Amino acid sequence: MTKQKQSNGWATEELEHLDLGDKRLNERLTKICDSFSECPESPINQSCEDWAETKAAYRFFKNEMHFPNLFGGN
Repeated sequence: MTKQKQSNGWATEELEHLDLGDKRLNERLTKICDSFSECPESPINQSCEDWAETKAAYRFFKNEMHFPNLFGGN
């Protein structure tokens, strides 16, 4: 059974002007932030709704080409 999560909307507001060059990446980051904020002490696999969302989060963070300076890197 898949647990249902509701977005609390904070990430949508905070990231509304974000432009990672692809609308899908913007949406993915918003979804990841919402998932992580619901259980911030949990590892990625427990914060995500299911295996597909977990895998998408790992792929998102692994692909530095899309956002090399997002987290303050040089």
